[in-house]
Amino acid sequence: QRQALAFPAIHFRLSHDGHAVSDYPAVRSLRERVQQVYGEALVDACAAVDEKDGALHLEGLVCRPLAATGSRTPQDLFVNRRWVKSAAIAHAVYEGYGTYLAKGRHPRFVLALTVDSRHVDVNVHPTKREVRFSDQERVHEWVRARIQAVVGPASAPARLAAASGWMPSQGASIHAASLRPAAGALDLPPSFVETAAEPVQPYLPAVDLEVRPMGQIANRYLLAQIGDEVQIVDQHTAHERVLFERLTAQFEAGAIASQHALLPQMVELSAGEAVTVRAHLEDLRRLGFEVEEFGQGTVVVRAMPALVAQSDPQALLRSMVEDWEERASTPSVQERYNAVLATMACHSAVRAGRRLEQAEMRTLLEDWRDAGFPGTCPHGRRIAMRLTIEELDRIFGRLGWT
Repeated sequence: QRQALAFPAIHFRLSHDGHAVSDYPAVRSLRERVQQVYGEALVDACAAVDEKDGALHLEGLVCRPLAATGSRTPQDLFVNRRWVKSAAIAHAVYEGYGTYLAKGRHPRFVLALTVDSRHVDVNVHPTKREVRFSDQERVHEWVRARIQAVVGPASAPARLAAASGWMPSQGASIHAASLRPAAGALDLPPSFVETAAEPVQPYLPAVDLEVRPMGQIANRYLLAQIGDEVQIVDQHTAHERVLFERLTAQFEAGAIASQHALLPQMVELSAGEAVTVRAHLEDLRRLGFEVEEFGQGTVVVRAMPALVAQSDPQALLRSMVEDWEERASTPSVQERYNAVLATMACHSAVRAGRRLEQAEMRTLLEDWRDAGFPGTCPHGRRIAMRLTIEELDRIFGRLGWT
């Protein structure tokens, strides 16, 4: 199978005792060969990748986030037509999915990477099944960006830059915010700027589908018709994802809009928490906070990001401290910031148990639609359960009826 996947243009046939075990006629593309080997269902669940950049060429299929499974099969990687293992490329693929991959789920993929053979070391392992690149970091970042461009919702950052009109009296609120970089704005790593402007392919239905909220279940789930589907949506995880996308878009644009408090708030911290906050004062500024030390174990919060301004500053700061401490050794800048942005979104999202008015339900569902219908919150929890009209017809025995 691996040889067949590496060379789609060659007819492979395996026989045993005169019986054909495998028969893969020559095809024109890797996509067709994947369908021969793994079946049509996998191909239908995947998005195509075909990107070139100088001597680098990445081709193949990666499953859409909602099609990720508990199994790592298949996860096939070919470098210069050789089936190999590469921890760097595998990590790049997972990072490309980022917060769109649910907990306990793994992406399925068949990828063929072509690089200059002079920059690949194939002698890492006696079986030559592992490789190392001379510029490992550059290859990792390039592959991560290509995967992110394919599996991310279409144009989500651009759409989410606009503010929502929904401003509930409790929980989180969504405020208008300019995305123009402020003077002295954060000098972002090239990867942030590069991926923010990349064209991406939608992996779910078009975002102009009509949204018709039908009610709320137990003050935590929204029942709605979206297009021709019935969906049950977790209001907290949906709002959390919307806020996360907006915070991420602002962060990548160079400035998270702040909102100053009418009265500065004093926050008491433990000695260890105070040390961590002190070490991350510049990070807090980049994230839209204005925090000053005020005596031993106390800080003054003068401003917070506008999108999370109604959050409890003490609880939010303590959760952010936990994120920084847990990821102190994480090499990826994006992963460290994603964790903190996810915490900010979680603390500010509308809570389960909160009763929503019809207009609030509609606005939240439309915001989620405009984000590209992501399937998970940034912590990997599921957002919605979907029932298509075909599934409803099957349930009620209406298949074939008029």
